[in-house]
Amino acid sequence: MSASMNPVSPSVSPGPDARIILEASGLSKRFGGLLANDDVSLSLGTQTGKVTSVIGPNGAGKSTLFKILAGAMPPSSGLVRFEGKRLGRSQNQVARAGLVRTFQETTIFPDLTPRDHVFIAHHLRAKVGPLPTIFATWGAEVEETQFRDSADAILRDLGLSDYAGEPARTLPHGMLRVLGIAMALAARPKLLLLDEPFAGMNSEEKSWASGVVRNIRGRGITVMLVEHDMRTVMALSDRVAVLSFGRKLAEGRPEDIQKNPEVIEAYLGREDDELGF
Repeated sequence: MSASMNPVSPSVSPGPDARIILEASGLSKRFGGLLANDDVSLSLGTQTGKVTSVIGPNGAGKSTLFKILAGAMPPSSGLVRFEGKRLGRSQNQVARAGLVRTFQETTIFPDLTPRDHVFIAHHLRAKVGPLPTIFATWGAEVEETQFRDSADAILRDLGLSDYAGEPARTLPHGMLRVLGIAMALAARPKLLLLDEPFAGMNSEEKSWASGVVRNIRGRGITVMLVEHDMRTVMALSDRVAVLSFGRKLAEGRPEDIQKNPEVIEAYLGREDDELGF
């Protein structure tokens, strides 16, 4: 497997007026008597093309935090700003603003091809309405052609071109997970939230998918991911945030997180191989 992408120019450092990409302030989420997130604050800064990972033991509140950031559920308290602005309340509004999320579950239409999936995903940002599309107006045909060309480019960049015309049900698990990332890229994200992108992959698939994430970062897209594979997290991340019992326990560079005694204590009882420390 390979994941080659077109070369990109080095990113330009933001000026002093650059906005913080994502800022979560005092996020809490309560489900009855359960406090899933407790006063979590997190900032991704102004520099694009970085990978931030959110880790923590099971039940630490990682997926709840992702759902709040992506607009899938409102916080009980706290505030999320994306590029300095409060986002709309619907997931579609959040995605159109440039904050796009993938899911733990690989959801596909078994008989559609990868090309079909990525083409359909482009319609989140369609400018032509449904009636022109139904009646195949000139404007609708132009947009459809652009979407098909873009879908082919995304599949090529992620190393899926050879499988673009195959029914999705024939793809191995790792490719289906990367297909989910390809569909997210169709929305032209500025910030891509990856929810356990390497779950269920074998070592070869993880290596390939890690290359995909690195190349996405190389295109200037900021990535935030939740993941349990600590070796992969530490190899990919520029920064790591640790949640425990709903609260942010630590945040910093991977090498600092690996030596943090509070983080090690939070993971006590786990096998060394699982921790990867």
